[in-house]
Amino acid sequence: MSRKKILLTDDVELLRGLERTFFRRRNFHLLVAQNGLQALEMARSDVPDLVFVDLDMEKLPGDACCRLLKSDPLLAAIPVVIVAPDGGGDTLARCYRAGCDEVIRRPIDRQHLVAVTLRILDVTSRATSRVRASLRVFCGRNRDELSAGTTLTLGTGGALIVAVPLLPVNSDVFLEFVLPGTGRLIACRGRVVWVSRRMPGIQAVASQDEMGIEFLGLTPEDKEEIRAYLEREGLDPCS
Repeated sequence: MSRKKILLTDDVELLRGLERTFFRRRNFHLLVAQNGLQALEMARSDVPDLVFVDLDMEKLPGDACCRLLKSDPLLAAIPVVIVAPDGGGDTLARCYRAGCDEVIRRPIDRQHLVAVTLRILDVTSRATSRVRASLRVFCGRNRDELSAGTTLTLGTGGALIVAVPLLPVNSDVFLEFVLPGTGRLIACRGRVVWVSRRMPGIQAVASQDEMGIEFLGLTPEDKEEIRAYLEREGLDPCS
C-alpha cells in the first residue's frame, strides 16, 4: 500500500516536536511548503491525501488557499484542515466559509491533532475492514476498571467506541463484549490508536466522544466468530 501524503506549511506548529515525530512514525510521506502560494502549487503537482494550512500564512492566507483548492475539480476532494488562532466564532466562520473539512485551534492539542489526522485518513481501518455495528462493550485499563460503552464500528482488527471515558492515545486497554445471537464472550487486550472529543456547536468536528481501539492478542477463533457474526447480520461496510 502506498504511503499517505500529507502537505504541511512551514510556519504551522504541526512541524514542531512531537507532532512531526508522530507523522514520521506513522510512515506518512510529508510535503512541506514555505508559504500559501507554494502550498497551492505543491497540492496541484503532488496531489496529497491531506492538507494542513495556516490561516495566517504568508503570500496566501489559509482560507484563500483552501477556497482555491476546493474550487479546482481535480483537487476538491482533498481534505483540508485549517490551523487557526484561538479566537471567537468569526474566525471559525471564516474557515468554514472557505470550505475546509476541519479546524484545529492554537495552541495545538496533540491528542486532537492525532485524532483528526487518523479520522480523516481512516488509518485505523487499514489492517481490516470495519462495519457499522452497535454492541454493548466494556472497556478499561484492566478487568477491574471496566466502563460501559457502545461500538460504532467493528472489525476483526478493532472497533470504534463511544460513551467510554477517553484514554490517551497508545494506552493499553482491556475490553469485553458479547456477540449477539451466539452468546460468545470476546475478551482481549487492545491499544488506543486515536480519540476525538465532542466539540458542541462545531459541525465538522465529532459530535460525541469517540475512541478507536486496535485489538491485540485476539485469538483466531474469536476473529472467525466476529467475521461470521458480521457476515450473518449483513451489516453495512463503513467503506
